[in-house]
Formats: sequence, C-alpha cells, structure tokens
Amino acid sequence: GVITIGGRAFHDTELKNISLPESLQVIESEAFRHASELVEINLPEGLVEIGRNAFRSCHALTSITIPSSVIRIDDYAFSGCSALESISLSDEVVHIGYAAFDGCSNLKVVDLSQNLRKISGHLFRNCTALQSVKIPDGVIELQEESFSGCFALDSLYMPLSVRRIGESAFYSCISLRSVDIPEGVQCIEKKTFYDCVALKRLRLPSTILAIKEEAFRYCKALKSIDLPDGLTTISKHVFRGCMALDSIRIPKSVTTIEEYAFYTCASLKSLYLPSSVKSIEKGAFMDCRALVSIIIPEGVTRISECTFEYCDNLRQVVIPNSVVTIEVGAFSDCVSLLEVDIPEGVETIEKGAFAYCKSLEAISLPSSLKFVGK
Repeated sequence: GVITIGGRAFHDTELKNISLPESLQVIESEAFRHASELVEINLPEGLVEIGRNAFRSCHALTSITIPSSVIRIDDYAFSGCSALESISLSDEVVHIGYAAFDGCSNLKVVDLSQNLRKISGHLFRNCTALQSVKIPDGVIELQEESFSGCFALDSLYMPLSVRRIGESAFYSCISLRSVDIPEGVQCIEKKTFYDCVALKRLRLPSTILAIKEEAFRYCKALKSIDLPDGLTTISKHVFRGCMALDSIRIPKSVTTIEEYAFYTCASLKSLYLPSSVKSIEKGAFMDCRALVSIIIPEGVTRISECTFEYCDNLRQVVIPNSVVTIEVGAFSDCVSLLEVDIPEGVETIEKGAFAYCKSLEAISLPSSLKFVGK
C-alpha cells in the first residue's frame, strides 16, 4: 500500500474529502497546502510524520485527529488553518515544529503531548480564540513568540521544569491575568509580557538575574512587583506604561536604571532607590505623575536628560553630593516642586533642567557650579 504522500501532491486543490490508506506513514511537505475546500480528514493509525507546511492554509478544515502513532509534526504543518477549533495530541509526539499552529484563529482547545521538551517558536502565535493551555511537565523551554497574540488566553499553567522563556513569548496576550514563573528561570527576555494589559499578578522566582528591555511594557493592570535579589539592571522601557503600578521593590543588587524604565508609571507614589544604584538614565521616571518625593542615592554622578520630566506631584527631591551634572530637562515641568538644594560638587546645570517648575520658590546654587545652560 501507499506509505508516503509526496510533497505538494494535493497542493492548491479544491479537494473536499479524502480517504487515506491504512498503510500511510509519512505526509510530506506541502502535500495538502492551500487545499482550501478540505473540511475534515481522518489520519490513519500508523502515520508517523506530518511534514512541513503539510496542511498549511487549509482554511475550511474544522477538526483533525492526530493518531497515537505520530511522533513528529514539522514546521508550519497546520499554520493558517483558521477554522480549526480543537486538536488533541497523544503522548507519542516528541516534536512539534516552528509555527505549526500559527494563525489557527478559531483554535480553542489543545491537549499537548506529555513528552514534549520545548514549545517551539511561534507555535500558537495569533491563535486568538485559545483560552487556556496546560504546558506539560517536562517542558524546559518556551521559545520566541510561542503564544504571542493569543488574545483570549486568560489562564496558564507553567510547570516547574521550565528554565527558559523566549522573547515575546506572551506578547499581547491581552486577557492573561496571572502568571507564576517557576524557580530556575534566570532571564525574562525582551517583550515577554509586552501589552499584557490585563496582567494583575506576577510572581518572579528568586533565580531571576536579568529582565530585558520592554519585558512588561504596557502591562496596564499590574499593581505591584517584587524584583528578586541578584538583579543588577532595570532595563530600557521595562515597566513603561504600567499605569496601575504603585508598589515596587528594587533590590540592593541593582546598579543601573536604564532609559525610560518607569516612563508613564502614573500611579507610582513613592520609590526607594537603594545605595547600590549608581546610574539613572534618560527619562527613567518621566511622566510618573503621582511621584511625591525621591532620594537619589549617593554615587549617582549625573541626573540624566528628562529623568523626572512631567512628574507633576514631585514636591521633594534629595540630590547627593556625588552628582556633577544635571542634564537637559531633568526636572522640567515638575510643577509642584517647591525648593531644591543643589549640593557642592555639582558643576553643570544644563538647558531647561528646571524649566516650567512653576511652584519653585527657592534654589541654592553651590560654589562648585561652572555652567548653567540657557
């Protein structure tokens, strides 16, 4: 009998149904790609491999049963099957390739094999109807954009075996409310939870050593976060647009707060910066309109451009003796700031550093000052 259906065998046909032989073991790449009228297909027990792009863009396909004999589903195998509502995989499946279910916009239910060790990149990207997923115990890695654009995903089980979560893994999962990241994960990659606007609760493990750029940008419902000891840098734009964030613990291991890290954290009223912090970069606390006071730690040598610009309620700021330069617009539009004591050691105050500080009544200038910008 037929063992293999060759590459592109039924590519771009109007085939509505097909009976496959019991002897079939392999469906090769693009075998049924763009078979746009295909509604249902029964895969025979004995099938071992579903090839790359095998059923890609079969837009009418509503259901498919993967037999227990299948061990491998290759890249893009069911990508763009926009009518597919459910899929069940046996525990014999050991590999699901890149973007295998990408763009299956009606997929609501998926049961994953317990023998998977990774969730491949883009695997469920833009599966906009997928509501919940249980990542199997034993999975070590969630690769880049694996659940990106899963708009309906509101619950997620992440097993203790997970050690790596890839860039943009949950990008724009706008219904996701709660996440527990397991112990052992050391890095939150770029844009991992970008635009997760419903995320209210997040638990970070003690093993975290790095949180990359924009990891939690626009997590508008996130109210508090406890950053683990061992973290050294708060990266660019990492909490930008976290409008509800009113409490954050910065550990004593942190030395650098990068550009726009807390930009538009409009609910952040108070913040303790540990003495370990030596660098606060451009716009780090820009537009933090609820911030009332701030003590800049000893060791910081410059207050960077626009660091506290548009902090409307900032009334008190303590500048340490280590500061040499106050850069352009550092406190611009801090309309509630009443007085500032600039300590000895400051040599340069750049253009507009205190521009539009309409309530500023008193400012003391040190003898060390060499330049004040226009």
